[in-house]
Amino acid sequence: MGQRSREHLLGTGPAARDVAEGGQEIKNGYDVAIVGVGSAGCVLASRLSEDSARKVVLFEPGPDYPPGTLPPDLADGIHGTSTASHNWGLHGTGAAGGPRLALPQGRVTGGSSAVNATFALGGHPADYDCWALPGWRFKDVLPSFLRLEDDLDFGSSPYHGTVGPVPIRRYRGNECSELTLAMECAIASVGIPCIPDHNARGPSVCQGCRSTVCGVSASAPRRPIWIPSAPGPI
Repeated sequence: MGQRSREHLLGTGPAARDVAEGGQEIKNGYDVAIVGVGSAGCVLASRLSEDSARKVVLFEPGPDYPPGTLPPDLADGIHGTSTASHNWGLHGTGAAGGPRLALPQGRVTGGSSAVNATFALGGHPADYDCWALPGWRFKDVLPSFLRLEDDLDFGSSPYHGTVGPVPIRRYRGNECSELTLAMECAIASVGIPCIPDHNARGPSVCQGCRSTVCGVSASAPRRPIWIPSAPGPI
């Protein structure tokens, strides 16, 4: 890896220089070095650092915004991505003679999860149960899902949590994009009923209209993830 590539990936701070040069800070000061503060990197660093005897260093060349300073395009995950302002600028090659392909990737704390539109949609219980793996049936994983969320609309439901770190609510009406509203009207006009809660469990809930389920960035502290009251197939 060349010097420019290392700096592009790790940044130019003292810890980054020690990693690149094999210095004493990384040899003796830290047990684990995590490169990239995306969804996986953030969770991994958080869990590993729960052990007070383990020292973890985290590298992210993109910005890390303090609470209250998140740019509007990152705070709004309803109406599209934020790769225009927080992107690595990567490209790939397609078919021979074809144009270069843009490969948008989030360059910010939170990674691509911070720049994409976000949604909270759980897997279908039957999918977990069909795996028939010990500890992976839906009744086994449901407690973990409940600990994650603070559902502001259906918190009293046995399938939703109220004490988790991720607030969730459904967005409706003028909070939706024009495309979402037009699609909802078109689907309703042919008699497909509305499903208020796509994460409810039961035979009447199907997997339709997933593309309309989006929301604000989960990287913003205590910002809700939004889920529309969208139509779904009968």
